[in-house]
Amino acid sequence: MMEDTTRGIDGGRRIVLNEGIPMVYHSQVYPTLKSTSLTTRTLLIRTDRGRMLPFNNRLLRVCNVSYGFDDKEIKLPKEIFDQVNLRYLRYNTKLNLSGKLPQCISLLWNMQTLIIKGSIQAPSEIWEMRQLRHLDIKSLYLSDPPPSYQNDDIVLENLHTLKSVVDFEWSEEAYKRAHNVKKVNIRFSRFKQRSCQYGLHNLCRLRKLESLKCSSYHRDDFLHNLTFPSSLKKLSLHGSWVCWEDLTKIGSLPHLEVLKLDYLYSADGVCEWNPIEGEFLRLKFLIIENSDLIYWNADCSHYPVLETLVLRRLHKLEEMPLDIGEIPTLGVIDLYCCNESTAISAMKIAEEQENAGNEALQVLVVFHEMAQVESFQKKIEQSKISISNNFHVSPFIL
Repeated sequence: MMEDTTRGIDGGRRIVLNEGIPMVYHSQVYPTLKSTSLTTRTLLIRTDRGRMLPFNNRLLRVCNVSYGFDDKEIKLPKEIFDQVNLRYLRYNTKLNLSGKLPQCISLLWNMQTLIIKGSIQAPSEIWEMRQLRHLDIKSLYLSDPPPSYQNDDIVLENLHTLKSVVDFEWSEEAYKRAHNVKKVNIRFSRFKQRSCQYGLHNLCRLRKLESLKCSSYHRDDFLHNLTFPSSLKKLSLHGSWVCWEDLTKIGSLPHLEVLKLDYLYSADGVCEWNPIEGEFLRLKFLIIENSDLIYWNADCSHYPVLETLVLRRLHKLEEMPLDIGEIPTLGVIDLYCCNESTAISAMKIAEEQENAGNEALQVLVVFHEMAQVESFQKKIEQSKISISNNFHVSPFIL
């Protein structure tokens, strides 16, 4: 049986190994993987044993390695960078904070997708990987590209995904090399300079950019420094000071369909959002969470095709705009850990829409504790307000 297993590995084009395989087979498989005679094109391995994996197969094109634990730090094996035909590499484990990709990474000239769950420093040579399409790393510290006069003809024409880059400066050189990128995640650390020094104004020149996520964990004012390309369809902002009136530059994006606003706090003390008619014309999904927003003066004309509205932990918001319920496409209103007054306004929206014959709109309110649910229901009973069949309230459940 073991000989058959080894023989099958020797001649297999596709090898799948997971932690469910008995240990006795692991002892057979790993030595066989060291063989230089392997013709394997695809290698999928999931293990919880922490064993370092051998890579000696230059025909390998797809490699997906997943460790069954997150608390053990594993380094990328150096041999993996000898796999010159490798096109897809996914390494799902927690790597050392000091982990670095070697300069020879550029020799993987066939590499199209690189996915690593970990914190990685990448050398400037990564800008020489012409076939690279998707660069998806949990925390990517990306070196600046070399000046154009050194590598004038190197442009990553195929690069579509770049995330999550930490404290990266979008210089003129970076724009030239990655001007076709479609998905970008940017994160600003709390230990570096302010976001105004990261060249965020150059993002508007990424004419094919469709998805952008910007995050800061020290309440920066990066939104003030951002300029957006008109091609954006999905935008996520986390941790910024904001003048709510400045959201008009987001509302004017003609193709925006998804907007996520998280930890946005008023920079001028005005916690009031007054949307302008004629903006957010294609917005379908809106989520606002962890904000100090108090007054939201909106109606159905401000988000004419909205389908899903999610409000989370808006403890200061006095009420939802009642006219929001008049949006014909709106199907879901989801309130999570907001205050009672906001929940009551959501209940009124559900009731009004049910009375108007709108059975499609579903309103869900989740309180953090069961005691809050009971308090809310008691107030509703005392006020003798009828409750719509499309209105649901529940406690938070882990």
